[in-house]
Amino acid sequence: LLTNRNEAPKAMGIHPQNGEDMFVLTGRFGPYVQLGEITEENPKPRRASIPRGTEPSTLTVDQAVELLMFPRELGVHPESGKPVAANKGRFGPYVMHDGEFRSLKKEDDLMTVSLNRALELLAIPKPERPARFGGPKAAAKTAAKAPAKAASKKPAAKKAPAKKSAAKKSSAKKPAAKKAA
Repeated sequence: LLTNRNEAPKAMGIHPQNGEDMFVLTGRFGPYVQLGEITEENPKPRRASIPRGTEPSTLTVDQAVELLMFPRELGVHPESGKPVAANKGRFGPYVMHDGEFRSLKKEDDLMTVSLNRALELLAIPKPERPARFGGPKAAAKTAAKAPAKAASKKPAAKKAPAKKSAAKKSSAKKPAAKKAA
């Protein structure tokens, strides 16, 4: 099922909903499943990474279909009219809408999460990010520091020139002192 770049890919099976061939391939970032072939009409077919611990040669058609179903569209946001989707990412499963992302809670299942639950999660405001990550607190800190620097106009104290280090002593070993018996 795995193919080299020199040989044409061999289909692992046919997608049950749309009838397209599915392929198991290996790329720069490891093995993945691809839905359909690369053509002029479809230059970037849908792809999904095969999770670590899953042997690509033992991947079933059902498992491949499950991998290819993400991001899963849950519906349309009632206020904006834009799509709401569920996906799995580097830091775990999440829901997304119009550039906003919220992690799913432990009790939420990526396969069964509903549009209503996704809207609940998206309604929760994001926690403020710590200053070291460039969040709102960081901007406030830099703004607070600017006037403080302007107010204290002390002339900078000149530093004393660095002391020159003493010449290194020779590395010849001295004989050990004899111990009194």
